[in-house]
Amino acid sequence: MVSRLYFTLEVDGIIVGDYTSDVKQAVDSDFKDANIEVGAPGYEGPFNYQGFATVARQYFNMMIGPHGRGVMIQGKPQNIRMRNNTFHREWETKF
Repeated sequence: MVSRLYFTLEVDGIIVGDYTSDVKQAVDSDFKDANIEVGAPGYEGPFNYQGFATVARQYFNMMIGPHGRGVMIQGKPQNIRMRNNTFHREWETKF
């Protein structure tokens, strides 16, 4: 599954722009233990990628998966196909 996160990035109290990051989960992986790949957002200043990846995974897991608010998937589902879905939730975090 590939999802895209849209967000505004603030550095040292200054909004530096709007960015996107692709979040990918391997096909047939379990939502509870999946290794979720987080793409870099393209910001070219000093950046804590590991911290960003951690919060991006947290957001993804809040929206999709066994405890998701956008799509709750439990058990071992097979053959799920979803296209062009948009879930919106404002969330503020620091990393």
